Amino acid sequence: MHSNRTLRQTVWLVLLLFTGVGCCVWLFVWLTSDDLRYFVDSSGKPFTVIQLSATEEPNLQEMPTNSVALSTEGSIVAVKMANLSGDVMSRVWRIPSITSLWMWHCQLPDDIRSSPPFLQYLETHDCSMTDQSLLAISKPETLKSLHLINETLLTAGALSKVVDQNHLTHLTLWYIPSLESAHFSVNASSVNQLALLQLTGDTIDDAVLRQLSAGGNLRILFIDNTVISEGAVADALLANPKLEELVVSDCPISIETLRQAGTLSNLRNLMATHISADSNQLEQLRADLLLRHPQAKIRLYSARDQKK
Repeated sequence: MHSNRTLRQTVWLVLLLFTGVGCCVWLFVWLTSDDLRYFVDSSGKPFTVIQLSATEEPNLQEMPTNSVALSTEGSIVAVKMANLSGDVMSRVWRIPSITSLWMWHCQLPDDIRSSPPFLQYLETHDCSMTDQSLLAISKPETLKSLHLINETLLTAGALSKVVDQNHLTHLTLWYIPSLESAHFSVNASSVNQLALLQLTGDTIDDAVLRQLSAGGNLRILFIDNTVISEGAVADALLANPKLEELVVSDCPISIETLRQAGTLSNLRNLMATHISADSNQLEQLRADLLLRHPQAKIRLYSARDQKK
């Protein structure tokens, strides 16, 4: 008799447990679907929904604009959006499962206090990002990849705080007007991919590159149309012996600095334009580099012949 009562109690406990788990799953799915209702573009069209497999990570570069990626559990883990404001922009910061955000011409709300607690990837294009918003978004200090493009309101002080407080591995700064080293002081030892684009002599100086490359962990260095001296580039090469890719585009550079790049043991991609050399010197340099790195992709263009 006693054993029958114990068996019935065990069965009820198991049923209650499964019912509770089922309710939790249902509630989670219901909340997630409620979130999805808010993701519509400016014309009212719902976002594209991408279902990730258990082994997939969201790839924002390949996701279509105005789309969300869902984990196998149905939670929103990535959002890529453009030309949005209002409900979507207010709600996205309150979805705790989001790890990746890509925004283009979006209007950020004024009351951002923090970002999703596990946000690792942030890319913004022309979103009028302010210092206050950037500092609030990076507050959880979980960012790994930060890409800021044409965010003209940001100052060097806020940027240096964000870089300093997050263990960034990927950093892109593209047309950030205020990046002078007097207000930029960072410990960027974790950065292994660095891109500096369209930073003029009024907004950047050698000290910024030296700080960002001083950690010695760079694998990729991309400099485009940015006023950085050859001395700073050479210092970056010396400080990062494991560098694999170097691109110096629309910036004057000499054969001597490129020969220094050729001494990197892991070099697999080298591109330089505006090289101070004639065609014979370039051909000899290319041959020397390929002799040392036969599997590397070497592209060299003189200042006089950019189409060579």
